[in-house]
Amino acid sequence: MKTIFSNLKLPQVNYLVFQNEDLNDKRVRNKIINEILKKLNFPVFVKPSNSGSSLGISKVCNESEILQALKKAQEIDQRILIEEGLEVREIECGIIGNSKLLTSDVGEVIYESDWYDYDSKYHSNNKIIIPADIDSEIAKEIKDIAIKSCRALNIFGFARVDFFIEKSSNKILLNEINTIPGFTKNSMFPMLWEASGLKIEQLVAKLVQISLDL
Repeated sequence: MKTIFSNLKLPQVNYLVFQNEDLNDKRVRNKIINEILKKLNFPVFVKPSNSGSSLGISKVCNESEILQALKKAQEIDQRILIEEGLEVREIECGIIGNSKLLTSDVGEVIYESDWYDYDSKYHSNNKIIIPADIDSEIAKEIKDIAIKSCRALNIFGFARVDFFIEKSSNKILLNEINTIPGFTKNSMFPMLWEASGLKIEQLVAKLVQISLDL
């Protein structure tokens, strides 16, 4: 996903990817750590590629924390993603459709923790703002990028596209696409669509219709 987005010049945070690396080999460890130090600025987030709900992710603030974070991520997936951490706002947009993709209103999650980890996602009183308090042109650009990114990966049916907005510059950064977004009454995806005029019962009916039209 990250490679495709890079080739399409879609805006992302700076990142590195490592796959099937033997972290027990000191030379391999040193190579990875040196590349992170050379190409990324702290803090960085070390993530397993195949995961969800922020499981296996670590925020790393200095060199001494890198190895432990890599091992934690590798317990979930041999593909490890390292991303440069920025001061950002968490922005999300829902997608539904087949040949024509529709976007929901853009929403924002405001959380009190240091970063949007598992506990803050499920055990905290986060504030959800839909529509997000952002300029209309920024919202339009987010929706355009959401559709473009889904088209690039041949994603249809439904998805939730997550973004960052860098606080210092208002720069939009594409984070990831969730192809199976949460669907409880407290989940962002149905909340985005309810704010856009589709109650959850109508949303389910719409998704059934979309699946029948495939």
